[in-house]
Amino acid sequence: MGANRGVGGAYPVNKGLGINRATRARARSWGLCALVAISVALTAVLLYRSIRPALTGRTAYAQQLLDAIYEHKAKHGLWPQYLSDLAADHPDLVADAGDTPSDEHHSGWDYTWDDLGWGFQMCYPTPPRCKFVGIVGAHREGTFRLACFDCPVREPVLRTRPSAEVARSALAELARRQHREPACLLHYQGQVYYLLELGRTEDARVACQRARARLPGEAWPLVALTYLARGTPDEESAASDLSEWLRSASGCHPSYWEYVRDRARGDHRNATASLGQTASQPIPSGWDDLARDCRGAGGFFIDAALYAYQHARPAVATRALAAGAPCMFGDTDSVQALRAACLLAEGDTVAASEVAAYARANARGRPARWQRKLDELAGAIAKGDTKFRFDPGPELVEYVLFAEYQ
Repeated sequence: MGANRGVGGAYPVNKGLGINRATRARARSWGLCALVAISVALTAVLLYRSIRPALTGRTAYAQQLLDAIYEHKAKHGLWPQYLSDLAADHPDLVADAGDTPSDEHHSGWDYTWDDLGWGFQMCYPTPPRCKFVGIVGAHREGTFRLACFDCPVREPVLRTRPSAEVARSALAELARRQHREPACLLHYQGQVYYLLELGRTEDARVACQRARARLPGEAWPLVALTYLARGTPDEESAASDLSEWLRSASGCHPSYWEYVRDRARGDHRNATASLGQTASQPIPSGWDDLARDCRGAGGFFIDAALYAYQHARPAVATRALAAGAPCMFGDTDSVQALRAACLLAEGDTVAASEVAAYARANARGRPARWQRKLDELAGAIAKGDTKFRFDPGPELVEYVLFAEYQ
């Protein structure tokens, strides 16, 4: 018996049986996983086949919607705010659309808009209470993106028109939107943007006054009026109104209104000194609420930073940009360009070169005159010319304070 154990007796046999049990357990586990995977795949195929007819119909509807959205942009200069805006030209297409965002979930579509573009998606309900996304489209800052699932939808060609015609059409559409939503700040900002595009500065100031009267608690009309009054007899009066607003703002340090007051008076030494204190103080309460209004606060800080830079205080300018960062949507090319100019003035050409490169990369789609200014700045940095003075023109502040309204 001992010999049998040594050759192939009980111990090897028991060990082999142990391996076989483990193998069988693993095989059962893998088999179960395979069955589950096959079941899920079959369910998905059957579900897709059941919704494909509806998906095909909705794809055709999506193409009609896209065509109508682009037609509206070409005709009125703006993307539709709601799908109901298409009703005048396409009553049957959006017969059940409403005039508020909560009503935009109709015909299986979810449409969203803001002043920088729009997005929409098709939602098809499937058990158990989930959403099948068939088409997702978006047009943000001039870039169209469309993700499809077996949905052959093409992007329409946007009919172009002279910029002056687009501006006049947009102003007519914005007048309609102001009548519909008199308390929406975006419509006033869009109106000022297009009025300035047409060179109608006095009309832009009137529009800001109207926004101030209808929205007395907002900072943007006051910041815009102060900016537009620069170099006019109304400069000190506009600055006084902004100073009073800042004085009454919760959590606002006195250096804020002292800077505005002294700047309007031409007291540049005290104004830049106050601005230096401002940059180290918390921003006024509510100015970091980007959903409410990032342009008023963002415009204030970038205008202040440019002022400090122009009066040979690049360090103060850099601090002002940092203080205003919570008020702005990310590092725009305007902010990056001014920061690069400040770094160059302080002699840090390596950091200035890196920031300037970011500014140029992010400036795609901006006007050619702005691109040339960035090229001049990059050339001065490459030469190490610390005496170079960046002259951004009105584009720097106005791009933040009056960003293009689409």
